[in-house]
Order: sequence, then structure tokens, then C-alpha cells
Amino acid sequence: MPKKRKWISALFLCAITVALLSVSAVWADTNVSGSISADTRWNLSGSPYIVTGDVTVEAGMTLTIDPGVQVKFDSGFSLIVYGILNAV
Repeated sequence: MPKKRKWISALFLCAITVALLSVSAVWADTNVSGSISADTRWNLSGSPYIVTGDVTVEAGMTLTIDPGVQVKFDSGFSLIVYGILNAV
């Protein structure tokens, strides 16, 4: 295969990889709302977490948010913590 063709093939594969990663990032959004009544971990594989309604961490429960996780809030909604919030 000529060098130019190999270079074009490599460039094409890179472009496809970037496109697939961009699409998979859109699919990874996790909408959250309601009561957290069991110990819960928000991790990178579900990031970003979109708060689409008030989220309440109940007394005695722990919400752990792993480093690098993005949490975004729709307008007017809150994270209410009666239990424990661990976040870095």
C-alpha cells in the first residue's frame, strides 16, 4: 500500500474513533432525581449526572461522587443532604 494511502487510512480511522467517542459521551448522561435511600456512588461511567428534579440524600445514607464526575443541575433543582455527601 502506498504511503499516502496508509496515511489517509490512519487519518480516517482517527476521525471515526473521535466521532464514536463523542457519541458515546452523549449516551453516558445520567438523569437523576428523587430520594437516595441506599448508599450510592456516582462514577465516571455515568458522568455527567444531570439533576432533573430535587435529589435528597436521606438520613443515614451516603452519596459518594468520584473524582472527575460532573454534576449539572437543571434550573431550580437542588441536592439536599440529610445523610453524608462524600465528594472530591
